[in-house]
Amino acid sequence: MASLRGSEKDLANPHLRFPNEDQCRKVHETTLDLLEKTGVWMDEPECLEMLRAAGARVLDAPSKDGSGFARRVQLPSYLVEEAIRSAPERVTIYNRHGDVSMILEDRASYFGFFWG
Repeated sequence: MASLRGSEKDLANPHLRFPNEDQCRKVHETTLDLLEKTGVWMDEPECLEMLRAAGARVLDAPSKDGSGFARRVQLPSYLVEEAIRSAPERVTIYNRHGDVSMILEDRASYFGFFWG
């Protein structure tokens, strides 16, 4: 039987490591920069109007398939920060029967398939 080496060994024994505070800060700052400068593509009129009214910049651009226009939304960092501040600390996920399936909070992690 062949032995596992290097990255193969890591795949055979997965583990979860959380980023430290500095890494989290860097990811957050980079994400804010991307959302503000590059933005995201969106084509849902109601969402576009809500974001525009909240202060986002909505740009029209030709769609990649040539069928019309797509909209790119650039989100200013203050808008993203306000959304984060207003997000609940805990979200309960229910299955189709109305039973609690999982609770998202703190550093709770879930792996695998969920149904029911």
